[in-house]
Amino acid sequence: MRHPFALLALLVSLAPHARPLQLAVQEFPPYSFTDQSKHLVGAYVEMVDAVCHEWPDGCTITQLPNLRARKLLEVGELDGMFPLARSPKREQSLRFSHPLGAASWGFFVHSESPEPALTREALSGAIVGVTRNSFSQYLLEELDRRLQQQGNVPLHIRLNTTDSIRSLQKLTRSSRYQLYFSNVDVARYHLASGSHQDIRPLQITHQANYQVGFNKTRMNEAQLAAFDQILDKLERKGKFEQIRARWQLPAPLTSGARQTLYP
Repeated sequence: MRHPFALLALLVSLAPHARPLQLAVQEFPPYSFTDQSKHLVGAYVEMVDAVCHEWPDGCTITQLPNLRARKLLEVGELDGMFPLARSPKREQSLRFSHPLGAASWGFFVHSESPEPALTREALSGAIVGVTRNSFSQYLLEELDRRLQQQGNVPLHIRLNTTDSIRSLQKLTRSSRYQLYFSNVDVARYHLASGSHQDIRPLQITHQANYQVGFNKTRMNEAQLAAFDQILDKLERKGKFEQIRARWQLPAPLTSGARQTLYP
C-alpha cells in the first residue's frame, strides 16, 4: 500500500496548474494580526503556517480587511480564509477543514450596569452592538429570533465595521449600547491591552469550532482531504496543542461543531 503522505504529494502534484494556496486572514487577535514589527502573527496563523510548510506547493497568507477578504473568497479569487466558523450560508459556497480550535461568544456590558445577570427582560428591546458580516452577527440574529419566538421585544442591533476596542468602548461613550456581543477571546484580548476595567463580560452564550474555509471551486474534496491529513498529523504530534497553550486558547469541541448555551 502506498504511504498516505506519498499519496498526498501525488494528489496535489497532479492537480492542474499547481500553485501555492492563496489564503487570507483579517486583523483578528489573538488568532491573526500584524504585530508592532509588521509581522503576521497569531495562534491560527502559526497553526495554518505549520500545515502550509508540509503542503507540496506551499501557501501564501495575506492579511486583508474582513469584508474585502470575504468578497474575494466568495468570487473565487482566494482559495481560503481563516478562522471561520460554519453557518448554513457559508456551507453553500465553502468547504471547511477539520477544526483548529474552539471559540466562545457572548455579551459584554459596562461595569456599572445595574443588571447583575443576563435575563430575557434585560435583552428585551436592548440596544446591542456587534461586528458587521461576522459570525457574531449571525449568532446574535439567531438568538434574537429565538427570543422573539418566546415573546421578547426584538433587539436593536447596531453594526460596526470591525471587531475592535473602539467598538467595545461604545459601551462607555454616551452609552451608545446597552450590551456588546462579541467573540470572547477577541474582546478579552482588546480589553487586556489597555486600562478598560469599565467593561466586563456578562455571559457566554455560544461555542463553536473555528476552521479554514475553502472556496468550493478552487479546493476540491480530494485536496481538502489532503489538507486535513496534514492538519490531523500535526494535531496528533501535539504541535497544535503547544500553540493553543501558548496563546491560552481551547482545543476544538469534541461533542459537536456548535453549542448554544443560552437561553
